[in-house]
Amino acid sequence: TFATGSGQVFAGPLGTLDTTLFQDGTYVVRVKTTASNSVVSEDRNLVFVDNIYISNPIEMQVLTGGTYSVQGRAPSYTGFSNYQLSWAPGCPVTGAFTVFHNSVTGVGNSGTPATLGPWNVSLVPDGLVTLRLQAFYGAYQPTDDVCVVVDKLMAPGWPVPINHLPSFKSPKIANL
Repeated sequence: TFATGSGQVFAGPLGTLDTTLFQDGTYVVRVKTTASNSVVSEDRNLVFVDNIYISNPIEMQVLTGGTYSVQGRAPSYTGFSNYQLSWAPGCPVTGAFTVFHNSVTGVGNSGTPATLGPWNVSLVPDGLVTLRLQAFYGAYQPTDDVCVVVDKLMAPGWPVPINHLPSFKSPKIANL
């Protein structure tokens, strides 16, 4: 039980549930009311808690080289010992992960994403790569994976989207 009360509620919150205290997963929230004539009503809703995640880079983002600031959340709530960032070639991953950042300080405790750590992709082979965040809370070890594309031959700022739809023009080659 996280909230109880009495009286009429016409609109507004019935209580507050702090999901940062829960491990990632699916939970059922139950609301039970008793009317003045002793009739009991009940409603249940599924709530999915996802406290451990990578918010940047995003799925299938093209990384062209250099160092990227990996953003996300790995909060230091009950049982937290550390989190680590790692990568492995391929999506989905069939090989072992290479750890490139480890921290004993939680990140994103306020509920908003923060910097998890730097990732130097110049040491990563071109192609599809899985970026993994894994947090350690005793026996509970949630992970979040993001598949990205590493292409160090692509010039920064390319490809450039053309905002002309529909486009019926063919590419032209000219000596300027």
